[in-house]
Amino acid sequence: MKSEMYGEPSHPLKQASREEDEEATAFEELTININEESDLEEETTVVKEVEEMDKNRKTILTQHFIK
Repeated sequence: MKSEMYGEPSHPLKQASREEDEEATAFEELTININEESDLEEETTVVKEVEEMDKNRKTILTQHFIK
């Protein structure tokens, strides 16, 4: 940080380490986003299935009531 503020050259190993840390963080964020998207797709599928079951239940109840 200090070297960045005052324009001092940073040590090449520190720079490489910082870049690796940034890449690792980006990879972790990508993994988290993929997992969240997967979870969202799964939740959406479950909601659709529950809605379909509820619709079928209402249809069956209505048919029995009409008879």
